[in-house]
Amino acid sequence: MSPKSFEEAQDLADHFKRQQLVFVDLRNLDDALSKRMVDFCAGLTYALGGQVRPIVDRLFLLTPHGVEVSDCEGEQFAERVFFNQS
Repeated sequence: MSPKSFEEAQDLADHFKRQQLVFVDLRNLDDALSKRMVDFCAGLTYALGGQVRPIVDRLFLLTPHGVEVSDCEGEQFAERVFFNQS
């Protein structure tokens, strides 16, 4: 998700509550709104037992409780994710 305003935070939370991974791209937001969204995501994931994982500057992955994400890098990781869709 690439929110344009804080009002989109509810949509983000709805996806996360359905146990979906959520990528949050804040690169196009100003500093104040970006910080507010990060605080919201941190509270959301804490309350529901998940995690916020930074990917690159202002790009985060929200992982629900019980979802494991490998920290592997490179092509092997991409192949596993793409081809392991059972």
